[in-house]
Amino acid sequence: ASEWCYNIEHEGTLSSEDQDRLKELLSETFEPEKFGKASFLQGFVLEVGPRQQFTSAWSTNAVSICRSCGLKSVVRIERSERYQVQDQAAADALAPLVHDRMTEMVY
Repeated sequence: ASEWCYNIEHEGTLSSEDQDRLKELLSETFEPEKFGKASFLQGFVLEVGPRQQFTSAWSTNAVSICRSCGLKSVVRIERSERYQVQDQAAADALAPLVHDRMTEMVY
């Protein structure tokens, strides 16, 4: 099993209206019930995503969309992917297969 995880950097506090708008932008169109503040995965999880020192092109586009929708306080959004695995050995075997070491890292 796997899921997306959104890491959002913002200035100040997001109002409940802003949080609803952000949820609408980030949730899957046809499966909104699979979007939540907590992980749906159980047990050991491997998470990979963009290197933290750099802002990805995906983030730049996401922030631009947020600003167009009135979410001016969103500074950065990065998307990582989380995989449910059996143990650390499985995570070590899977990690090189699911990410590019040049642009991504294991969290």
